Amino acid sequence: LDTPHPIAYVLDHHKPSIDSVFIHASAPPDNLSVFTSLDCPCYSLSPSLFNSLTTAAHQGGAILVVQAPESPPFIPDHYSSLMICDGIQHAHNLGTIIRSASAFGVDGILITDQTVYPYHRDAIRASTGYAFSIPVWRLTPTILQQLCDASFPFFAADVHASQPIHSLQFSSKKVVIFGSEAHGICCPDLDPIRDHIQSFYIPMADHVDSLNVGVSAGITLFYLQHMVK
Repeated sequence: LDTPHPIAYVLDHHKPSIDSVFIHASAPPDNLSVFTSLDCPCYSLSPSLFNSLTTAAHQGGAILVVQAPESPPFIPDHYSSLMICDGIQHAHNLGTIIRSASAFGVDGILITDQTVYPYHRDAIRASTGYAFSIPVWRLTPTILQQLCDASFPFFAADVHASQPIHSLQFSSKKVVIFGSEAHGICCPDLDPIRDHIQSFYIPMADHVDSLNVGVSAGITLFYLQHMVK
């Protein structure tokens, strides 16, 4: 972690996950006292070495090495609002989706094998640390069958869908799927439910043909939280 918001989030909520800290040798001591008091190794690096480890335009003088969180066992009855990210290739987009999911009440996220690693540095930056606040599971045929057995309805954002989002009936129990930036829903693991997915589009101006997947997810999740009873 090398940007202020994710670092602050981990310091507030996940201190035990911090393995080590690298501090910019020229950083003001008062700003870094919180790191030197942690129960983990803390190293001071020369400016040139420190800068070689980060590409962040705005960083707070410290880099944290943190353990990726472990999600609890997947038990469908423990969750109601779930999301599947299928083939999201850009870490920044996935981080944006995770941030929106945390903001708008999603209980957990399932990712296909074609989706970028959710704890990629750019995903964590875009999530502003909320990647550590929501469980993430790798979607497997077993988990998909569990969702079907638990009677979860499946919905998907699709620019080519025939129905606008406000025409569908959503309940608190649901799985919303967001496909890849280039190919939409493409994972073969989703084939068993493909005929049962209810697709929707987000109405927009005629001269705009699509939205970034992160923007689409934010709009969809806002609608589901504030308009669905």
